Amino acid sequence: MAQPLRVLHDRDPREDIREDVGAVTDTIDPLGAGVLIVMYERGKGKGEAKTAGGIILANKTLDEDKYQGKAGLVMKLGPIAFTDDASHQWGDRVPRVGDWVMVNVGDSFAFDLPGDRRACIVEDVNVKAILRHPDMVW
Repeated sequence: MAQPLRVLHDRDPREDIREDVGAVTDTIDPLGAGVLIVMYERGKGKGEAKTAGGIILANKTLDEDKYQGKAGLVMKLGPIAFTDDASHQWGDRVPRVGDWVMVNVGDSFAFDLPGDRRACIVEDVNVKAILRHPDMVW
């Protein structure tokens, strides 16, 4: 069975994303239950994309993360995102700004941001999981 390739990072990929798009995401406010997510791209940032075993990943492989990635960083929440209502009870653990989450980009409104980053707005019900690290899914 195929396993995700965890990439070594010189620094937290959250910092690379915030550095690339922070000011732009300040100008985007998701409505309702929308969640603004910037997609995680292995190797995006400083240096080569190298696995723990020393394998350097090809750019063509990494380009797929931009459009088919499953992990992203929560940048903003709409005013009623993850609010309990008659049809949804979220419990005590919901995504917050700065969390890595798992989504299906096909369930979102995706768009490009400066810094060659891909973002999306997804309804809260389409956020499937909170991740400890974005390399856990692909």
